[in-house]
Amino acid sequence: MVSDALATAAGPVGGAVNGADAAHPVASGCHIFTGCGYPAPGLGSFDFQPIFKIGGFGFTKPMLICLICAVIIVAFFWVAFGKPKLVPRG
Repeated sequence: MVSDALATAAGPVGGAVNGADAAHPVASGCHIFTGCGYPAPGLGSFDFQPIFKIGGFGFTKPMLICLICAVIIVAFFWVAFGKPKLVPRG
């Protein structure tokens, strides 16, 4: 009843009907292991190739992101606590 009202309201003027369009239809009856819908990421999705190597050690993208974040955090606290004062004076 409500879906009929939504389909009528979103007809040709609104574009998509019930959240689907011609290019991306909603799969009805799509269940796990049936071969339809979005393919789930596998182990190959998380096997990153090294961007560069230093010696025999290769740096991947997640390693570089962690390293950059660690440097930013250390720099922030270094600046924040560089000149500590017990009581701030104005």
